[in-house]
Amino acid sequence: TITVYATQDTVEFDSFDDKYDEGATLPEIRTVTDAATIADSVADLATAGNKNVVVSVAQDMNNTAGIKTAKGNTLTMDLNGKSVGVSYGQGSTNTTTNGMQLLQGSTVTLKNGTYKANHGNDAYHNIAILIQNYSNLTIENCTLDMSEANDTAGNSKGTSYALSTNCGKVVIKGDTNITARTDHNGNKEYALDVMHWENTGYEDEGTSVTFDETMTGTVNGKIDVYCYRNSTVVKPVDDGGATLTIMGGTFVNSGLTLEQFKAFVPTGYTVTTNTDGSFTVSK
Repeated sequence: TITVYATQDTVEFDSFDDKYDEGATLPEIRTVTDAATIADSVADLATAGNKNVVVSVAQDMNNTAGIKTAKGNTLTMDLNGKSVGVSYGQGSTNTTTNGMQLLQGSTVTLKNGTYKANHGNDAYHNIAILIQNYSNLTIENCTLDMSEANDTAGNSKGTSYALSTNCGKVVIKGDTNITARTDHNGNKEYALDVMHWENTGYEDEGTSVTFDETMTGTVNGKIDVYCYRNSTVVKPVDDGGATLTIMGGTFVNSGLTLEQFKAFVPTGYTVTTNTDGSFTVSK
């Protein structure tokens, strides 16, 4: 794998001058080995700015704290085939149950490993949403795993989500696997929630999730796509503000009928119903 970082050469000009890339910054690469170093490496991303950070995970770790990215910042998290478990959530007041809280206007890439929920010990920070997304997010060759997340007292009790997105564009690629938590009745909770939040600062931008043609992994858990309008759930989506596009992958326990599932698959792609009732999408 070759990664190239570039900035403007002083001899380069556009139609006006040699300042067109002025202010461009190279990413700062930070290698992390434990919960403390990962917390230090991402701490300054929680404040809006123009920071560009690459986190390189050097070994498996558990019981980390959640990650927050704010407007203007860029995070690339290369898991390098390792596993990072989170047990102490980020989030807004009274909803501090996010493994990642990726705010509007930030850009995030998560790749090459496992990001999972650990069984937490703080009821008000236990993980209920592994990734809460408002950013432009790319997930590639990753496992998102909520199977260890606990359901105790506090604001994590009840329904959980592996990925919930309310704003921004999400692209999911490669061998990515998403596993929801199993409830007390043995049923899978939500793997994916795509919601257009109409009554806030997200109504104009909306959100989209795309499983692109390279997607070969499995999504195991319920899928929900809807609008939230005047405290009411509206589906199917009638304003174009929440879209799901599936061009690859296998989907298990989605909670969708075949016809409902096909609504998210573009023309030119085939949906195969497997013997276990799951759906596989191919070109």
